[in-house]
Amino acid sequence: MQTAKQLSVSDQKVSQNPMDLSPWEMKALTKWKAARPRMVLKLKLAGTLRAALELAALKAENHLESLLSMGVPFDQAKEVVEEAWINLPEEKEVPKLSPDQMPYLQETTA
Repeated sequence: MQTAKQLSVSDQKVSQNPMDLSPWEMKALTKWKAARPRMVLKLKLAGTLRAALELAALKAENHLESLLSMGVPFDQAKEVVEEAWINLPEEKEVPKLSPDQMPYLQETTA
C-alpha cells in the first residue's frame, strides 16, 4: 500500500508531466477527475491509474479506427468514442460502472 507521500509523488508525475500522457489519456484524466474523483483516487491508491488511462486510450483509439473504417465521419466517430471511453458518467448519477467501462478496477463501485 502506498503512503500519502508516495501517492503525492506519483500524482505529481501524472499531473505535472502531461507530455508523458497521450492526448486520449490526458483527456480521460481531466474528465475522470471532474466526474469520478473517488474512482481516480481508488486507481491512484491501487497504483493502477496510469494503466487505466492507457487502457482507456487504447480502447478509444481502436474504437475510433473501427468506426472510421466503417465510413463514420470523424467528428461523429470521435463523439461516440469519447462517450464510450472518456466521458464516464458522474459518480453521483451512476455510482457503479459496468466491468466493460471500468475493467481495470477490482471493485467497480466508485
